[in-house]
Amino acid sequence: MNKFPYPPSTILSFLVLLVLFASVIIGLESETNSSRATQAEQTAPTSASQQQPQSRTVGFLRPTAPLSQEEIRDLRFMREEEKLARDVYSVLFQKWQLPIFQNIAQAEHKHTSAVLNVINRYGISDPAAGKPAGVYADAHLTKMYKDLIAKGQRSVEDALWVGGIIEEVDIDDLDKAISRTQRGDIIRVYRNIQLGSRNHLRGFAKSLAGLGRDYKPQHLPLESVTQILAGPMENNRPF
Repeated sequence: MNKFPYPPSTILSFLVLLVLFASVIIGLESETNSSRATQAEQTAPTSASQQQPQSRTVGFLRPTAPLSQEEIRDLRFMREEEKLARDVYSVLFQKWQLPIFQNIAQAEHKHTSAVLNVINRYGISDPAAGKPAGVYADAHLTKMYKDLIAKGQRSVEDALWVGGIIEEVDIDDLDKAISRTQRGDIIRVYRNIQLGSRNHLRGFAKSLAGLGRDYKPQHLPLESVTQILAGPMENNRPF
């Protein structure tokens, strides 16, 4: 009878290695199948009930809730009031060639355009569409424009006082419009315009001081104007 050529310990070690090798192969195959299943789940079409809504964060979406009649009137009015400021300053720059009128006219163009963006967002008709300088849907603004132009063309000093009253009235009207809305996008635009108006008022007061004239309130309370003029020029904010 022939004896087995390998000792029992060698045979046992061989069997252990064989079992370990088989376990590794099985584990790799299981992991591969699991990965394939995951990929299949990710690429498979999702049913309507499983689909998650995607959020849209680019820009402003047109709001679904309608504006109140007050909010609509305020937006239309502020669109034209900012246009009036631009129109008046443009005429006064042509008359007196003072850079302050040209610079602020450009700022007012941005202001009226910012209000127009809100008007378009809410689907409101634009009262200033197609209207040239000095023409407004609001009869009060039409009269105001004529009165301001008449005064501003009398002298440089009168023109600077015209600038002051425009900015005071604008600040006051914006305060009232802000009090009549709770919509953040509208309030943000109004407050940004107000910031510009405060800076413009400071600019006109400084120009009058250069002529030896102290600025006196023409529309706002003395306390409000004093506080504005005592403050520094403010940094513009994006609309």
